[in-house]
Amino acid sequence: MASPENIVDFLNRHDSFCRENHIRIIRVSPGFAEAELQVANSSLNSNGVVQGGAILTLADFCFAGAANAQNQQCVTQSVNLNFVRPGTAPLLRAEAREVSRGKRSVLYRVEVFNADRELVAYATCSGVYTGKALLPEEA
Repeated sequence: MASPENIVDFLNRHDSFCRENHIRIIRVSPGFAEAELQVANSSLNSNGVVQGGAILTLADFCFAGAANAQNQQCVTQSVNLNFVRPGTAPLLRAEAREVSRGKRSVLYRVEVFNADRELVAYATCSGVYTGKALLPEEA
C-alpha cells in the first residue's frame, strides 16, 4: 500500500493550483490530514486579509489529503464553508477529520486556524470514491 509520505508527495507535486498558491499538505493518516497556506501578497483581497477562495481551496485540499490517505481516489462532491474571522499572515493551517465513511462516499469536517490557533473557518466536505487507487500499488 502507498505510504502516507508518498500520498503527501503525490498530492503536493500534482496539484499545480495549490502549489502555485502556496498551499501544501503537511501530513496525512487514515481519517486525518493537515495542510497549510503560506500567506503571500497574492493571497490577499482588497481588504488586506486572505481571500475567501484561498481559504476554501486550503480546506478542500486538506480534505483531499485525508480522503485519499488510504490510497483510494476520492473526488470532492460538495463543500460548505463558514467563515468565523478574517484570515491573516503569516500562515493558515487546516485540519481535516473524518465524520463518516461509507463504501462509496465520505464526509469530513475541516477546520482552518490562524497562526495563533484561532478558528478562521470550518467546512463540511463530502466526497465520492472513484473505485481507483490514487497511486499505483507498490510492488
